[in-house]
Amino acid sequence: MTNYRRGVFTKEILEELHEIMASVCKAFEAELLEFDPQDDLAHLLVTYPPQSGHFHADEQSERRL
Repeated sequence: MTNYRRGVFTKEILEELHEIMASVCKAFEAELLEFDPQDDLAHLLVTYPPQSGHFHADEQSERRL
């Protein structure tokens, strides 16, 4: 692990991030299966129908942040 990593997320930020990602998934008829936050990153597991592309979901999440 690199030595420059440090905790950057507060509990409130992680809760809001989870809500935002769940909202983006819902907008694209996808499902947020797992949300695994850590001190400096969050892992997401998302399932979505074949007609939805991950590119569009990424754009939507960037607009909301």
